[in-house]
Amino acid sequence: MAHPIIETPVRRPVLTTVVYLIVITIGLFSLWRIPIDLMPEITMPTITVITSYGNAGPQEVEELVTRPIESSLSAIQGIEQITSTSSEGRSVVRVSFIWGTNLDEAVNDIRDRIDRTLGRLPEDIERPMIRKFDLSAFPILILGASSQLGPVELQELIEDQVQYRLERVDGVATVDVRGGQRREIHVALRSDALSGLGISPDAVASALSVENRNIPAGSVDRGIKQITVRTLAEFGGVDDVRDVVVTTRDGVPVRLSDIAEVTEQGEERTSIVRINGRPGMNLAVSKQSGANTVAVIPVSVIATFAMVYFGGLTLNMMTFGGLALGVGMLVDNAIVVLDNIFHHREQGQSPVDSAIGGAREVGAAVTASTLTTLVVFIPVIFIRGVSGIMFRQLAYVVSFSITCSLVAALTLIPMLASRFLHMSGPSAENESWLSIVFERSERYYRAIEQRYGGLLRLALRHRAADLGLTASQIGSAVRISMGGTQATTLRRLGKEYPVVVRLSEQDRSDGGRRHRVGLP
Repeated sequence: MAHPIIETPVRRPVLTTVVYLIVITIGLFSLWRIPIDLMPEITMPTITVITSYGNAGPQEVEELVTRPIESSLSAIQGIEQITSTSSEGRSVVRVSFIWGTNLDEAVNDIRDRIDRTLGRLPEDIERPMIRKFDLSAFPILILGASSQLGPVELQELIEDQVQYRLERVDGVATVDVRGGQRREIHVALRSDALSGLGISPDAVASALSVENRNIPAGSVDRGIKQITVRTLAEFGGVDDVRDVVVTTRDGVPVRLSDIAEVTEQGEERTSIVRINGRPGMNLAVSKQSGANTVAVIPVSVIATFAMVYFGGLTLNMMTFGGLALGVGMLVDNAIVVLDNIFHHREQGQSPVDSAIGGAREVGAAVTASTLTTLVVFIPVIFIRGVSGIMFRQLAYVVSFSITCSLVAALTLIPMLASRFLHMSGPSAENESWLSIVFERSERYYRAIEQRYGGLLRLALRHRAADLGLTASQIGSAVRISMGGTQATTLRRLGKEYPVVVRLSEQDRSDGGRRHRVGLP
C-alpha cells in the first residue's frame, strides 16, 4: 500500500532537501533574533493603588484614605479579592482579578474610579499611584560596593562615576543607588534670637524657599542680538545659605546666620547597607521592558527556534528545559526508523525500497510513541494560574520539537537513507581498529538480542504468570513507598519534636509510664 508521506520525500529528494533547508534557514534566522530572559514573562492579575498622606497615623489613613478607595474599587467587574494595608502616612490597596482579565482595561477602570473618589479624599494627599505587578520590574542584578571612604564621599563617587556608566549598557533601564548618604545643609534655629526679633520659623522657611531659585528675567535687545536674562540665585554652598536675608528690623537686614547655626552635614540615615561586614552601598540594576537578561547562542533543535520566535516566546529557563527534553527525545524516532531501514538493506533490498518499506513498517509505532508523549505535555497548556504561565512555554517547546522529530523521521531520514546508506563488507585494506571494535560490539549486541527474544517468547507463552509477577512487583513498590514515607516523616518529627506515646489501659504492663520514642 502506497504511503505518500514516506514515498514522496524518497522519490523527490530535491524537493525534500529544499524544504528542510528552508526550515533550517528560518530556524537560524529566528535563533539570532529570539529575546532571551531568565524566566517567562509573568503578569500577575494584581493591581496596587498606593497613596501617600504625610504625617498621618495609621487610623487616620485607614479612615480617610483606605476605606473610600476600597469602597470605590469594589464595584469593578472581575475582582476576586481586595486587601489593604494602612501605615503611617501610606495607604496600599491591592486588587486581585480573576485569571484572564485584561489588566490594561482594569487599570483604566481603576483610574476612572479614583478620579471620582478624589473629592472624598483629604486635600493634602498625593495623587494615588497605580502599579501592576510585573516580575520584569524587579532588579535583575544587585551589586555591592564598599570603600574606606565615608558614606557621603562614596555616594558621590558612585553617582558621578559609576551609575551613569551602568545606565549606558544596552538593555539597562535604571540603576538605583541605595545605602549611601547625601550632603545636607542643616539650619538649627536659636529660639532666643527668634523670640527677641519676633521672627517665626515659617518666615525662615519661606525666605529660604524664595531665595533658592533661578528666575527668568526676560530678554534684552542689543543690536541684532537678543540676550536671554535670568537671575542665578540657587544656593551653591553653606555661605550662600548663611547670607540669606530673612527680614529687616529698623532698616537693618536680619541674616540667617544671626538667628541660626548653619552647617553642612550628611542627611539623616534611615537604612544601613553592609558588604561583608563593612559599610557600603547597593546598586540595583533594572532591565528595559523586552530586553535580554542573559546572553547565550546554542545550536540544537533548529526548527523549534522558529516556533519560539514567531510565537512571541523567549529563551528562558523553561524553554531551555523544553529544548533539553526535546534534544533527548529528538533522535528516538530517527533511530527506530533508520534501524529498520538498515534491517531491510541487510536482506538485500534496494536503497529506495528499503527506505520506503522500513519507514512504512515502523511509521505507526513511532507515531504512537510520539502521541503518548504529546498526551503528557499538551494538557499543561491549559493549566491556569502561575503554574500554567511557568510551564506552558515548556509544554509548547517539547510538543513542537518532538512533532518535528516525527516528521523528520518519516520524511528526511528515509530520503537520506535512500541516497547515502551504502552497504559494504569488510576488506583487508580498510580493516582498522575501529572496524574491529564495531564488529565485536555487533556480536555482543546480537547475543543480547537473541537472549531477549527467548525471554520474550517465554513471557508470551506464560501470560498469566507474567501478569501476576508484574502485579506483585507493583504492590510491593506501593507498600515500600508508603512505609518509607511514614518512617521518614516519623524520623524527621523525632529530630525536631520528641514524640510522646501514652499506653492504653490494656497495654500498661510497665506501670503506665510514658515512653519517649527513640529516634536516630
